[in-house]
Amino acid sequence: MNQLLFNIINSRFLVITGLILFILLARPVTAGCQNSGKTAAVSEQPEQMAARLKSVKSLWEKNNRTSAPVLLKALKDDDWMVRKTAAFLLGELNNKSAAPALQVCLQDKNWQVRSAAADSLGSLGDKASAPALLKALKDNNANVRCEAASSLGRLRDKTFAPALVEASNEEGNVRVAAIRALGAMRDEAARPALEKYTEDKDWMVRRAAFAGLGALGDKASLHKALKDTHWQVRRTAADQLGRLNDPAVLAAAEDENWLVRQAAIMTFQFVKDAPVGPALMKALKDESAYVRLPAVDMLGKLGDKTAVPALIEVLQNQKEYWNVRRSAVGALEKLGEKAALPVFRAVIVEKDTTRGGVWWSVRHDACLALGQLGDKEAVPALLEVLEKDQTLVQAAAATALGMLCDKSASPALLETLNSKEARVRSAAADALGKLRDKAALEKLQQLEKNDGDDGVRKAAGDAIKNISANGSTP
Repeated sequence: MNQLLFNIINSRFLVITGLILFILLARPVTAGCQNSGKTAAVSEQPEQMAARLKSVKSLWEKNNRTSAPVLLKALKDDDWMVRKTAAFLLGELNNKSAAPALQVCLQDKNWQVRSAAADSLGSLGDKASAPALLKALKDNNANVRCEAASSLGRLRDKTFAPALVEASNEEGNVRVAAIRALGAMRDEAARPALEKYTEDKDWMVRRAAFAGLGALGDKASLHKALKDTHWQVRRTAADQLGRLNDPAVLAAAEDENWLVRQAAIMTFQFVKDAPVGPALMKALKDESAYVRLPAVDMLGKLGDKTAVPALIEVLQNQKEYWNVRRSAVGALEKLGEKAALPVFRAVIVEKDTTRGGVWWSVRHDACLALGQLGDKEAVPALLEVLEKDQTLVQAAAATALGMLCDKSASPALLETLNSKEARVRSAAADALGKLRDKAALEKLQQLEKNDGDDGVRKAAGDAIKNISANGSTP
């Protein structure tokens, strides 16, 4: 999941970078961060455009700090949208050499450019930018003041506290940002201001104030926050109390709002001074799947063997959401519970009766769990799955058969090398390599030489090496 998230963010960054570089390289710029005049007309030749597009493509492919000089140039563009995007991306690149130019942009005529520059200076964490950010706290635009306050908080210099306390007197988002910044500094001197705003009419202000007090380790204030009228405030309190190892978080697991209950349960791993098992067991029956899911995960993390029967019940419930059942497979595997093996065997051959989602992923994970737990009694069921199922489930069955090293699976795995799906062929080849079956050498050699998929050819080659190095089937 973390890799998937990285890929999504990385792709978004590339798209934005490509757009701004295209705009920049396709047009001339004038000096100065602000709009200082009209752009001179330029006769663009096809070869010049091609060269610029080539430069964009090169920067796109490199995707590193070599983009910084071009983005610094873009801060002087006539178009405020280009300047704004350049300011934003310089913060994303975390290139500290851009700080002086971004400080200049705090004087830009367009508030959106100033706001982006203030935000990026906070991302860079350059304390030399503090004077410019303190000045930006007086900007005539509230959005700029808000970003300046946030960035000062990220610098975490307690000397900025008085200015932030003053900024907190303002209404709206600026007050929220100032309170958050004060909390981020973890400065006892900020406590009076934080306590004052726990009674604010704006729930966002109250949440920021309670979060700041929580950062100071003030459990009593967080207990108060658990009774707040807004669920967002209670959710923040639940999260912090759990991380502070305060048993009061158990009460939050009973909150009327499922997001608060979820937040509480997700911190139970930090609670050492109170038994969380009963609360987790109760959460398995929660009306929200988004509460049941972390409860299942947490039982697996905590290694609570007494939860095995309840987790098995979750897995056997074909009406349960697929992600909760899948999590139950993972929890039972972590617990290494042999009592779950018959259930795993039943799960991998069941029909689709799970509500919505990637229903087959439950069977996929159960196949792998059977392999990891060394359940040789699962071979017949795995062979059934291998013969006909969703592609990734078939691949998982092949992988599990390889883990089990049961030579009776060799003929089926050999036949599976003819699958139309590259992932299935690759998994079957890998499994045959683990089985060290010399009867598979001829077919594996054909795959290594002729298969159209790089992954299959590599898997076949590795299997051949394994069989040749270790002799016949064990």
